[in-house]
Amino acid sequence: MSCRQCEIAQRNPLSGLYSATCDSCKARAIANGTDLYDAKRAGEMTPRYREALEKVFGDRWQKGHEMVKKWASNQKGTT
Repeated sequence: MSCRQCEIAQRNPLSGLYSATCDSCKARAIANGTDLYDAKRAGEMTPRYREALEKVFGDRWQKGHEMVKKWASNQKGTT
């Protein structure tokens, strides 16, 4: 985990605590958003999801995508 907010979210996936300076928190925010949801429904990386990754992670968007997938898998079954 990258920060205290991530540690809390690891124990409680419904936590709404985020740190604006933490890449893992940014990935978690994307994992909870509609861009990833829409991409999953489409069965592919949509342009909008890719744009979100690039906007947040820049040239490291692929690493960001891996973090998003990790957080998304941690949150399955929480809704």
